[in-house]
Amino acid sequence: MSNWICNKCNIEMEDVSDIGLVFKDIDLPPAVGYRCPSCHIEFLERDFVVNELNQAEEMLEGK
Repeated sequence: MSNWICNKCNIEMEDVSDIGLVFKDIDLPPAVGYRCPSCHIEFLERDFVVNELNQAEEMLEGK
């Protein structure tokens, strides 16, 4: 388990690898992160955002 706790529901969040992402009407591959099994709020893993998502965003914006 992830040891992340949903602040709203006070239950442990699940590790997931199917978080949907969209950037300027472009569907991106699913992301890894955490999801509350009760309220379904999702959070992305920091390493994924820093290492992969930032690079993809720069490439899509042509920077």
